[in-house]
Amino acid sequence: MRQIFSLYGPAMLIVCRAMPILPEVSCCMAGATRMPFLKFFAMYSLGTIPYALITTYAGSISTLGQPTPAIMTAIIISLILWLAWYILGKRIHSSQR
Repeated sequence: MRQIFSLYGPAMLIVCRAMPILPEVSCCMAGATRMPFLKFFAMYSLGTIPYALITTYAGSISTLGQPTPAIMTAIIISLILWLAWYILGKRIHSSQR
């Protein structure tokens, strides 16, 4: 687990918003594998700040009567993050062979 996280930890921190609980687990793994703080901060920020900005903007242009921007943004971001997580998983499995 340490070897995989040391290789793919930065990418995991970027796409960890794909599933609930994954951000917390990824942060714990970063600490357990002694990832340097600045690297952790940069990778986690790279995944979290754009996510927060995009979802905040989508929410700000949505209304109770017209929630389409927020709903579509949630769907699209989730699909993109799930795809990134899937690709990362394939890369990890192929490197283990």
